[in-house]
Amino acid sequence: MIHAVDPELSKQLKQLFGTKTPVRIQESLTALGTYTNSWRLAPANYQEKDLSIHSTPLDGHFSINLRSKEFQSSAHLQEFDLRVNGVQQSLKGFASKASGIMEHSSKMRLTLEKWSAHVDKKQSKLEQLKVNLDNQWSDSQRLTSHLKLAVDKLQFNDPKHQFKDSKLNLTLADLKLPSPEELAAYQQSLASLTPQQMQQQNMQVGMKVLSHGLNLTIHQLSSQSPWGAISGKGELKLRDDSQSQIPPCLP
Repeated sequence: MIHAVDPELSKQLKQLFGTKTPVRIQESLTALGTYTNSWRLAPANYQEKDLSIHSTPLDGHFSINLRSKEFQSSAHLQEFDLRVNGVQQSLKGFASKASGIMEHSSKMRLTLEKWSAHVDKKQSKLEQLKVNLDNQWSDSQRLTSHLKLAVDKLQFNDPKHQFKDSKLNLTLADLKLPSPEELAAYQQSLASLTPQQMQQQNMQVGMKVLSHGLNLTIHQLSSQSPWGAISGKGELKLRDDSQSQIPPCLP
């Protein structure tokens, strides 16, 4: 159970969630080295003149074997509604699951039944989103990702601007990522930088990652659009230029 120390924040949590302790956490560690963390964010129900928030509980679970680094996680939210100054957004049926081995491989599945947004008389919405993402890391810290995405219906502002049965299937391969030690050092270095310096540092990090090359293959891109059927494939290859003179970005 987590509660706010600040009295004013505690009062606001009480108004939003109906309790001063909206987050409940249960943890356990077995003798075999399996750590488990289950948590719940209380349902929200708040309304005033230009703001209303309503949601069902948000539940989450995470477990990891500290020896083998095998992990599993999940999250679920049935409904969420937000209205701010006449702009309304709603979400229904969100769920995600992930599993794998830390720094080696992972699989993620995400589903969303419906999302919608109302602005004045315009409506945008998404129905039946499904995302599958498989990641694999090599011993040399090279990442290969396989992404499959499907959306039954996607609408922008107007029913005339509607995409149906949209699918994307792609593979991102041979992407060289910084090591955990490099990432930790990089995050620490950001603390002493100005926003402009942080932006420059981030650009340099991106340049260094891309300098090691990558292969991007779009196996399928299809949709029934307002202007007819869309279908395509593609491939992009960036060669390894890591020996070129690129400004250093990581210690």
